[in-house]
Amino acid sequence: MPSRPQSTAAPSKRDSGKPEPRGKPDSPAPPPDAGEAQTPAALAGTKRVLWWGGLAALATVGILEWPVAAAVGAGSYVAEKLAAADARADRAAEN
Repeated sequence: MPSRPQSTAAPSKRDSGKPEPRGKPDSPAPPPDAGEAQTPAALAGTKRVLWWGGLAALATVGILEWPVAAAVGAGSYVAEKLAAADARADRAAEN
């Protein structure tokens, strides 16, 4: 295997072996799980994906016939939209 030619350029800061500073020294550290925090909306979205995926999987495997899965899916969609509209109306009435 041929050897790589050595670079004649001066080493960059990255190559100096010293770790680069992260932010200001006096800045507070982020909470340990700041990137993992889930809002209620994100959790609801995850549950929704699991619901639709499970319904599709049951129809694909044959546990549910596809017309039944389609009817359940349509009913779920309509009920979800009506519940969201009702919640918006309640919030508007409170203000």
